[in-house]
Amino acid sequence: MMKKYTLFTLIVAAFLLSSCKDSYDLSEMQNPRKLVVYAFPSEADTTFISVTNSVGVMKYTDTRKVKNVVDAQIDYRVNGEPRSVQTLDDGSYFVVGGQKAGDRIDLQVAHRSFQPVSSSTVVPESVPVSLQRVVAVDEFDADYGGMRSLHKLLGTFTDPAETTDYYAVRVCMKAYKGYGNGIYTDDVGNTSTSYVDSEEKYNSISEAHPEMEWDIHLTDSATFWPTIVTNDEPLLNPLMSIDEDFGYENNFYGNLCIFSDELINGQTYTLHLNIGAYEACDLYNFGKCYQVVLYRISHEYYRFLKSINDLDNNELAEGGFAVLMPTYTNIQGGAGVLAGCNAACSEWKSVTNP
Repeated sequence: MMKKYTLFTLIVAAFLLSSCKDSYDLSEMQNPRKLVVYAFPSEADTTFISVTNSVGVMKYTDTRKVKNVVDAQIDYRVNGEPRSVQTLDDGSYFVVGGQKAGDRIDLQVAHRSFQPVSSSTVVPESVPVSLQRVVAVDEFDADYGGMRSLHKLLGTFTDPAETTDYYAVRVCMKAYKGYGNGIYTDDVGNTSTSYVDSEEKYNSISEAHPEMEWDIHLTDSATFWPTIVTNDEPLLNPLMSIDEDFGYENNFYGNLCIFSDELINGQTYTLHLNIGAYEACDLYNFGKCYQVVLYRISHEYYRFLKSINDLDNNELAEGGFAVLMPTYTNIQGGAGVLAGCNAACSEWKSVTNP
């Protein structure tokens, strides 16, 4: 409450002390429709290219009608050599054949109804990452409002010293279905069986009876991308109390946590990535393991994601008390982004007790 009161006081003071104002003419934003292009080339086998069109702010209700621009002429080149561009049934486009690290990508898109657009990027080298261990901990989480059970992943990588680098990190979680039968034999030779259908039940019984023998069956698995709790990682949680007072948050678009090497240039660094211990589908509750996925992203990719995060995390701007900055684009003549990336995956590891 004190933070909200302080924020309110500062906003009122800003209005009282202000002697000028900004005015915006929305009619100036009614430019002709432009091509909007998104593509993120990497070493993957397929690069998808999205081609849509912009919609004027005065016609925002038409955003529901935005569709892929069909019959676009796309020139996609890798180090100057053209690649074949194919079309899906929904009108989107793709290029088969991965690029290599260091490849330069040039993209031009033309259509009879729009001004042609172009852009270029470079596919960066990947940076290996290793998952040292996954530890089960209980920690106080101010945002959560109390103690929270977490799985702490310790992922280590070495940042190249000779370049300015940009990264994104996600955690991949594989959760399992299954069941187990535990056989307990007492001191006089009598046996009993315990059936469990969840990791919680298994942990409870095996902790009470460590001598019990188990027959475990895993029947299915599913992959999830859980939300990273960033409180323990300085590279992902740069906010100070004054930032929170002014209404800034620290959410990441698509759970893709971005950072630069400004604070760690050339160092070997260990990321502390916390995951809620119970974050998984209820049906897949018989154990889980984790993998750290570290993306080395181009500067264009970083600026694009950062601009989205800045928009989403600025409560003052959402309330009309600050100017909303536009989403970053490097598409000449249009909007969108062409940005290279490269991923490295750690080994899979399950949870261990501290």
